[in-house]
Amino acid sequence: MGITDLNDAQLKAVSYTDGPLLILALTFSEKAAAEMQELESNHVETYPDIEKIRDFVLGLTPAEAREIGIKYRSTLRKLKDRLREGDFKLGTKEMRKVLEKMSL
Repeated sequence: MGITDLNDAQLKAVSYTDGPLLILALTFSEKAAAEMQELESNHVETYPDIEKIRDFVLGLTPAEAREIGIKYRSTLRKLKDRLREGDFKLGTKEMRKVLEKMSL
């Protein structure tokens, strides 16, 4: 049996008896599955620019912070202290307000 006897849908693996040549090919359904997997794996994740956020928050005045929704100066102070130390989380209520303001 040679390659010419098989069409692409039937061709999976054909080996020749007169040599060590091995030809591998995918069936149509396997090709489609491989293409779909490739398309699904092209997911792009976006991350916030930490330095930009840091600079924005460190430059906030208490009046600007109140406009964002951070009520108290002490809250702003704690937020700035955490940013300076590098120990902050983007999921806190105050940081969500900052990120929302920055996205506008």
